[in-house]
Amino acid sequence: MNSQNAGGVVASDGSQNLLLANIPLGKFTRPRYSAALDDRIYVPLGGAKSVAVLDALGLRELDINPDTPQIDRINLPNGSVPHSIVFSSDRLHAYIADRSQGSIYVLDVNPNSVRYNEHIGTITVEDSNGFEQLSVNSDGSLLFATSPSTKSGKGSIFVLNIKPSDRPQQANGNLKKYNRVIQTIETKPGVTGLSATENPDVMFFTNRYHEAQGFGRVILNREEYNNISSYDVDYAQLELGSIYDYFDVNEAYAVTTMRDQKTGVEYAFVAGRNGRQFGSGIESIDAPGAGSNVGVIRIAPGKEPELVAASRPIPMGLTSSLT
Repeated sequence: MNSQNAGGVVASDGSQNLLLANIPLGKFTRPRYSAALDDRIYVPLGGAKSVAVLDALGLRELDINPDTPQIDRINLPNGSVPHSIVFSSDRLHAYIADRSQGSIYVLDVNPNSVRYNEHIGTITVEDSNGFEQLSVNSDGSLLFATSPSTKSGKGSIFVLNIKPSDRPQQANGNLKKYNRVIQTIETKPGVTGLSATENPDVMFFTNRYHEAQGFGRVILNREEYNNISSYDVDYAQLELGSIYDYFDVNEAYAVTTMRDQKTGVEYAFVAGRNGRQFGSGIESIDAPGAGSNVGVIRIAPGKEPELVAASRPIPMGLTSSLT
């Protein structure tokens, strides 16, 4: 899509000309997330146990192994279901969450590396039944991963140390626990969305199953060497007005954030997917006019988060991401 001058294109030629290219990735490959790195776009393929690499300038799929006749992709282990993807702050590695098991795959995305565009390792988190979203905090030192379901019957946000300077120089010397879980934040089942904030010790998250804790803020207390001594969590209930009308924010699926630089007030924008309980008879789910929308959370300095507004619902919108 042409996002550089979208308004001008629509004004002069119509919205149909926003589409620049349609790059086929095959049947049943299930692409859902993507991430751009310079002129390359990495697309995990949940149905194909692989990652496609696209040329953002040539608008085509790249062949990572030109020595074979077919277009090759980055292969992941058998049984993998690659999902969300992020890059390390030094832009040398990509991290890909597996939706069906407690695995996070590490790719080498450094063009100067001998293992460029290869799967070079897997981080295993034993308690997770699979991850939904990944996010790197604002100073690039921590990787957060939401696990809606764990083997202990809860939800969890796993925090991993990915600080580039903590990368071990020797194979047997990982004293700073690089690419390892250093904290587990327990939540109710259904934790899904993640967003970094300007403060590297504060992250926002969502829970699609529990409206009373639909939006959450986690505040880390970090010591020297990236050690997390403790953390605090507070929540905003996702309810607007009466429970007997169609207007609400249901099934918080994703979140992004913005800060008012003048007042210091932070705003979180929450995608209410609103598709999990069709047929329940609840007004805000099944009534005419109900649908997906975006809730606005206000977090004033020293105050707890609060849902203050929402967009008009889009029936059957099933919103699942925000940028």
